[in-house]
Amino acid sequence: MRFGKRLKKICAVFATLMMLDSAVMSFAASDSRLDNAVFELSSLGIFMGDEKGNLNLNDRMTRAEFAKITAVMTGCDEVAAQISATDLMADVPSEHWAAGYINYCVSFGLMLGDGDGDFRPEDDITLEECIKTLVVVMGYEVVAQGSGGYPSGFYSVAQKKKLLDGVTGIQNEPQ
Repeated sequence: MRFGKRLKKICAVFATLMMLDSAVMSFAASDSRLDNAVFELSSLGIFMGDEKGNLNLNDRMTRAEFAKITAVMTGCDEVAAQISATDLMADVPSEHWAAGYINYCVSFGLMLGDGDGDFRPEDDITLEECIKTLVVVMGYEVVAQGSGGYPSGFYSVAQKKKLLDGVTGIQNEPQ
């Protein structure tokens, strides 16, 4: 399976399995299983779609979109709404549609900026960024840091937890 074009569906399966407290993760799921996961997560408000309601599942995912999904799937969308007025990142004004989600993810170390004070919300998320966030959300950041840090330690943890089974992607490339 190509990681890039199916990231939204992969996140849907991941979030569904996290919500079901599943210990084993496999991205080699059937299309019907992916479609069911997407439908369920749309029903829960994790995937909302654009202004026309289109989910655009074949499009690449931006860092802002991934921040929203991360905040909602961790159950902190209300917390995120409360911190939207704070300008934590230079390129994310409080009026940005995802400001609260981005501020939440940055505040709790789930996602980082570029070191210069920018978050780059409209950039496509990379495979490494996605893996890092998922590993941190799962509570394995300390293990990943002890296994080599970013990105190799996070890859190692993701592989051990079978998050990458059946997934192909190119490092440092938008997904």
